[in-house]
Amino acid sequence: SVSMAGYLADELFVSGIASSAAEADVKALFEEHGAVREYIVVSKRHEPGAAQAALVRMQSHPGALAAKAALNHRMFCGKELGVKWSHTQRVLWVGPLH
Repeated sequence: SVSMAGYLADELFVSGIASSAAEADVKALFEEHGAVREYIVVSKRHEPGAAQAALVRMQSHPGALAAKAALNHRMFCGKELGVKWSHTQRVLWVGPLH
């Protein structure tokens, strides 16, 4: 079994979300595997074709396991999703402030 130390058992970090993908559509994709408690966009890029990232908090660990297994490397809206466990430590990136 894989150790979950340092990771959240019900939260997934999702990368590679197409900027054209609607939040409701991404959430619905995850809801196929269990109830979604929260969906938070953590990286929104405005360049054409740029990918976004989000945190998806599932209702349960089994739902998160199922979503991760089914959706990691899946093509969605022309981009490949990356789905991995979310770290317990949070990082804040600050872009140019000018």
